[in-house]
Amino acid sequence: MLRKTVNERVGQFVLPGQTVGVVEEFNPGIGTFEVNGSIYSKIIGTIVIDMYTRTISVARRGKGPIFPIRGNIVEGQVTAVLQNKIVFVNIYKVGKIYLNRPFTGIIYISRVSREYIKNLLKYVKPGDLVKAKVISIKNGAFQLSLIGEKLGVIRGYCSQCGQTLVRRGKKLYCPTCNRYEERKIAVDYGEV
Repeated sequence: MLRKTVNERVGQFVLPGQTVGVVEEFNPGIGTFEVNGSIYSKIIGTIVIDMYTRTISVARRGKGPIFPIRGNIVEGQVTAVLQNKIVFVNIYKVGKIYLNRPFTGIIYISRVSREYIKNLLKYVKPGDLVKAKVISIKNGAFQLSLIGEKLGVIRGYCSQCGQTLVRRGKKLYCPTCNRYEERKIAVDYGEV
């Protein structure tokens, strides 16, 4: 990055923590921070340089939140259910904003339902689309919750044939296999 000319850096896409310059050539501006003489990006965005004030900044890319924060409602696809204790989710939407690249979310078994859960696969399965709430961010991982009637599976797929499941009461039905499956269903199931 530092070997690039000023013109090569302007408009370059950067991620949080990526080096954008040094204090010998620029003053840190909006969207940046300085540590030991190096200037880093604070946000996802593009580099902006003001040669008059010798300031380097990072302009936010897009509108609204770029990454999930505590309290956001997110949507994602379940990628794995491990040891009947942890659900991994690829977050693809924050609020109403679709992300360019997904973030990984984690749902612990205690955050799926207020009830005791013996078999987590009766609540979510790999491939399901879920609506969840971000409850914390620890060590770069987005911890999610499905507790609440508005949260849960918003589109499920048959574990045998992969067909989209249709809601019938409190269960989901596969018209191809003519069988029912259980999930932790969100109120707006099927409206995706």
